[in-house]
Amino acid sequence: MTTNEGSDPPRGLAAVSRPGEGGSGAGGRPDHAPTPIVAIAAAAGGLEAVAHLIRGLPHALGAAYVLALKLPSTARSPIPTLLADETGLGILELTEPTVPQPGLIYVPPAGMDVVIEGDRISPRAPAPGRETPAPSGDRLFGSLARERGAAATGIVLSGRGSDGTYGVQAIREVGGVTIAQRPETARHDDMPRSAIEMGCIDLVLDPQEIGRHLDRLARVPADRLAQALEEDQRGALGELMDLLLARTGVDFRDYRANTVRRRLARRMAARAMDRIETYVAHCRTNGAELEALHRDLLISVTWFFRDRDAFEALGHALKLRLGLLPPGAPVRVWVAGCATGEEAYSIAILVAEALGGPDAVEAREVAIFATDIDDRALAVARRGVYPLSALDDVPAGFGEKYFFARRGRLEVAPLLRRMVRFSRHNVFQDPPFLDLDLVTLRNVLIYFKASLQEQVLARMHFALREGGLLTLGASETLNAPPFSFEEATEGGALVKTGPHPATAAEMGFDARPGAAERQAMGQMPLESGAADPPHDPAAFEPLARAVAPDGFVMSRTGEILRVLGDISGITGLSETKTPALDSSILRPPLRAEVTSLAASVIRMRGMREGQWHVLDAGAVEEVRLDAYPISDGDGPVTRVLFALRRRPAPALAPFQDGIGLIEGAGPFRGPDGPDGRSDATPSVLRQTIERLRANIEELHAVNEELQSSNEEIQTVNEELETANEELRSTNEELITINEEMQIKAGALRAARIDMDAILESLPFAVAVIDRDMTLRGASPRARELFGLPALSPAGAPLARYAPPDRSEALIEMVRKALENGAPQGAEMPSGDSVWRMRAVPHAGPPGSGSRALLFVDEAGLDRRPDKRFVQ
Repeated sequence: MTTNEGSDPPRGLAAVSRPGEGGSGAGGRPDHAPTPIVAIAAAAGGLEAVAHLIRGLPHALGAAYVLALKLPSTARSPIPTLLADETGLGILELTEPTVPQPGLIYVPPAGMDVVIEGDRISPRAPAPGRETPAPSGDRLFGSLARERGAAATGIVLSGRGSDGTYGVQAIREVGGVTIAQRPETARHDDMPRSAIEMGCIDLVLDPQEIGRHLDRLARVPADRLAQALEEDQRGALGELMDLLLARTGVDFRDYRANTVRRRLARRMAARAMDRIETYVAHCRTNGAELEALHRDLLISVTWFFRDRDAFEALGHALKLRLGLLPPGAPVRVWVAGCATGEEAYSIAILVAEALGGPDAVEAREVAIFATDIDDRALAVARRGVYPLSALDDVPAGFGEKYFFARRGRLEVAPLLRRMVRFSRHNVFQDPPFLDLDLVTLRNVLIYFKASLQEQVLARMHFALREGGLLTLGASETLNAPPFSFEEATEGGALVKTGPHPATAAEMGFDARPGAAERQAMGQMPLESGAADPPHDPAAFEPLARAVAPDGFVMSRTGEILRVLGDISGITGLSETKTPALDSSILRPPLRAEVTSLAASVIRMRGMREGQWHVLDAGAVEEVRLDAYPISDGDGPVTRVLFALRRRPAPALAPFQDGIGLIEGAGPFRGPDGPDGRSDATPSVLRQTIERLRANIEELHAVNEELQSSNEEIQTVNEELETANEELRSTNEELITINEEMQIKAGALRAARIDMDAILESLPFAVAVIDRDMTLRGASPRARELFGLPALSPAGAPLARYAPPDRSEALIEMVRKALENGAPQGAEMPSGDSVWRMRAVPHAGPPGSGSRALLFVDEAGLDRRPDKRFVQ
């Protein structure tokens, strides 16, 4: 989330006047206005995309273009040569910091990064230890965002991996324009698709369309756009807020007007619309645009350990706070406004480190609730998969502990994913989580009006335990709130020092234990980022409730995905116990049973009934769980619906030896009398127990063998993944080399056509001869003198077609010209004429000429030899 508030800045290319539209600087811009910069990132398959893009770039746009295109390492960047014929714009390889000029494309030297520093474009060595190869699109975009703010424009084209994803987030955060190539048109869609999935792309276009859209962006006058939003005499902005509320359920009227206007201007500029009425009319019939505006207003932008110093200080404060808890006490944290999850996982790492590391977390009950109202951002957070460049933001020592790289992406370790529970939650509408040790509310309040800030802070104060911590963003402060906080001795966090004066009812939310947790569980998708939902979710809901008025939906891994009705009687939830959102919340008799029932249902694809259980001594009813498979059509069973059944408890009589309960009427009667025991019973039980022990030992042995086999398979899988990554990298280089060769081959074909056309138009005799004394080309007069047929691509031997009486002299002259790298001449009589011949090698250092041009002038014998020609 951005922390920059204030006046609305000009945005994108519209920040600068177009050539000829006033101003006294170059290209019609005011003298003080910097040249607008468009940054482009591409990798494998990107050379073709860049060629399509620059063909359509408007010459009159008045912008400079900076290209971060990954190519195989060479001494010099081949890009200027490869792309020179694709555009009328100049292409310049950077050798030193350079002030950008309109109409030029700047590329870094091979193996170097390129950044924007002040008013210059500078080549820079790659950062040490960075995961992504040079040039880095993320580094270029990030520097452009810092230096140009809302005037930044970033474009992501074809390429493998995810370079550029975090960079376009930085551009979007400051209000710039972000564009991605349509994945269907990309040779390799990893880079554009990654940027799109993170929700930070304004426009998805074909490369050929990007130039035209840049031209449209430049035609939107920034001053007129700002003035239209400021005046808004017709109340169009209010109508737009109504449309957003109806579409998303979020009322943005309590957000700061400055923020709303700036983000709205961002979308209008991206759509090249300069009137608010036009944009509102567009939104009335375009739900996708309303969703895009909704995401823009939410500003779901974050990264790992954002503001490193603040996180380091929070780690110290958190360690002190958790050290005050009783041994084994649960740890509860709430990360509000978690966006795509990086901050939540960063907090999870701090909690794990404060408790003593990953092993200590496994033995402790830890729950981190991460919430947001952006469903797309939450989907990214639940996956826990990020661009590999995200590792650059993780402090040293945490990368190997809590992350691992796979298929060119960074994945969060399973430990962190178990600690963090993501759910959709509105901080000022939904009930808060309670009994919290830490609440992080970083860069959220800055978007709210003062009244809404106070309401949210009141809820956070109520939610914290005594002594709990609250942390805000760097630009957020408490303005004398009506409740008690004081600054922590370490870390800059705020500590709750007293109870809240208002009740939950007075503040308008449900404060019963687990209210927020139950709501979060009810909102979770049927499958957390794994299988697709049922084909018809609207039909599934009433069907599920008809089968299971009270029950729950569980995944194959034991995660509870949906709660139906009331299952409080079969769970072990309490005010002091954190719900784990899996089968562990069930009471002991049912906890083990659901696992076997689920396995049976998944394997047999049919309904299974559980056993009746009396959960408490003296209970008046007993319960049973029935399991039903859930699948999508003919696909595998991905979820299991458990229905809770209840019935009155029958009369039960205990064994007199206390072994257990037998369902039925009357006490147990053994063979020795009404209340006697069977002598065989203890023996039978002992034998049964021995058999069970033997079976358990065998199962343990089998389990150990399976675990060993699994470890071996994992090792082989890791080796295969490593080999696959190497092959992908090699393939990427080969694809890029192939693109270069295709461009060079095209240039050679064009040059050949030009050479043939020149030779055909010459009125005198000229022939092209290589070192093998092969004729490669000849003018019509030369073919006539030598008696040549039409030349094939293989050429023709000079010795075969040269006149016999001068063949050796001719070949010797051409050989000397090629060996010495200097022209050679000679005159040779031929019947009643003289051949004046001159062999000129191709320009280059001595001995480097590979071909020679042979000029032949046929003159009469009565003409005197031309000494200048011979020399």
